[in-house]
Amino acid sequence: MKSKIFCLALVLSLCLSGCSLARPEKEEDYEDVFCGFYAVAEQMDTEGQIRSDFYDNPALEVYGSESMKLDGIGNVAFDREVLFGVTDEAGNVTFPGMKKGYRLLLYTYNENGYPVSAVQSDMGPGEEGTQIKHTDEGAYMSASGVIYVGPPLGAGPDWSEQDTGTIWTLYRVYQTRDGRFYMDGSGNSYGGAGGMTVNEDQTYRSTRNGETEEETTVSITVEVRQVERLEQLTVYQYGGDGALLGTEDVALSDPMPEFRCAAGTAWVVVEESYANGGRKHTAYDLGEEDISHGVVLLDDAGCGSYASLSILK
Repeated sequence: MKSKIFCLALVLSLCLSGCSLARPEKEEDYEDVFCGFYAVAEQMDTEGQIRSDFYDNPALEVYGSESMKLDGIGNVAFDREVLFGVTDEAGNVTFPGMKKGYRLLLYTYNENGYPVSAVQSDMGPGEEGTQIKHTDEGAYMSASGVIYVGPPLGAGPDWSEQDTGTIWTLYRVYQTRDGRFYMDGSGNSYGGAGGMTVNEDQTYRSTRNGETEEETTVSITVEVRQVERLEQLTVYQYGGDGALLGTEDVALSDPMPEFRCAAGTAWVVVEESYANGGRKHTAYDLGEEDISHGVVLLDDAGCGSYASLSILK
């Protein structure tokens, strides 16, 4: 799975769709900001409980406390346990003790005294993209991503994710004021297959002298989409007169190798061949700019990664 980190400077409008979760609001004393999800495919045990790597994780740390009101006792404080992420030299965040999952994180950091927004994602690009919008009233930040799932290697033609018993858990990820990331075990779980879209917004208010000074809304959208298993990718090269100049199969890998066209190629057709016998054809005219053709590659277990084939003149 190839992770991506994007720095953002583009301001666009956004129209969101999907199912919405709760939208808590926090006042001036908040320190930690919701910045996205860590999505994991989990299984149910024989008692109908989700087998989670979070709650028995030896890397959990006590981080503050939370209170609960108990009948006849009143408010009782409990240690709050969280799982801090580990950031490598390239800035990629991983969570120790958790199985391989999909990150979609939208966060800010300081660079030379200025705030910079960035996205880390193991998912395919969502239709809404990533948006940062600042107004006099505050800021609106959004990111979207797609998790691709499909038949495991060797699965029969009647395979469906509904039959696997997979439960997708979207663990909320927060960023502390000093830039660390953590999960606190909160989030929602969803059974079933592709076609699921989840959206969560959280709004934070900064106040001065008891009055709201600015509001910042963070919106994250995740879609789980079922796809077929791609088995072969072929590029057909044509001249300006329509004559076929050459045919070449492309190795399926992430990242994918660059494909350079033969001299005289005016347009190409990319053919995707799938394990279920299906085929898809996409035609491109060769212009001044290089072509990027996106595909989804499934591993042996049926978990997908998004890869791009660069077609060069």
